Amino acid sequence: MEQIPVRVLNQDTAGALERVLNGESLEITSRGKPIARLVPVGTSDVDDLVAAGRAIPAAVRGPFQVPRGEVDQSASASAALLAMRDEERW
Repeated sequence: MEQIPVRVLNQDTAGALERVLNGESLEITSRGKPIARLVPVGTSDVDDLVAAGRAIPAAVRGPFQVPRGEVDQSASASAALLAMRDEERW
């Protein structure tokens, strides 16, 4: 995500908005510190993280198939969780 100072935004607001319309996300800075973001409508936080290189998009998009089969009614989720915690090394 490219950073632009408030001064540049004030001098070329139309240009900045045109870039956002073309799909770019801009981070606005004041004295070198980020204060706001201009992002295209409809982008999600995940899209922003991917664009910033802080996340990797999912290889497979949903919906996902729910596994079918019998559920062991005697199994306790709490007991399984406690057993897994006991196995972990601290």
